Amino acid sequence: MSWWLWIILGLALLVAEITVDAAFWLLFIGIGAIIVGVGGWLGLTGPAAAQWLLFAGLSLSLLYFFRGRLRALTLTRRGGRVEAVVGEQAIAKTAISPGATGKASLRGAEWEARNIGAAEIPEGARVRVSKVDKLVLQVSSD
Repeated sequence: MSWWLWIILGLALLVAEITVDAAFWLLFIGIGAIIVGVGGWLGLTGPAAAQWLLFAGLSLSLLYFFRGRLRALTLTRRGGRVEAVVGEQAIAKTAISPGATGKASLRGAEWEARNIGAAEIPEGARVRVSKVDKLVLQVSSD
């Protein structure tokens, strides 16, 4: 694969990380692609099979050594506790009737969510986290 395609792939993955909040998965895979692209530009990567092996090895290594540290750093800055999500917006993954429990996505993870509001929450709606009770988000429509 051409070196510039690796760089485009890497940049696309970085943009996707920012856009979809992928919890730093795409960040390190994108960095791996950019490193392979730069290596190709310098003539250091070899044939396509070697590039793909280098890409896989770099991406997995970066994920293993740096993703956990970066996640811990961002959680620490946000309070480091489950209660730190109070006030944030989540996305309802299922329709949730008043008083019922469903699923919601927050910070790249799927959570149990209880609708504490009076109105039904449709699937895909943005909800506000009011409280966390034993890892169940208490949510309501904005």
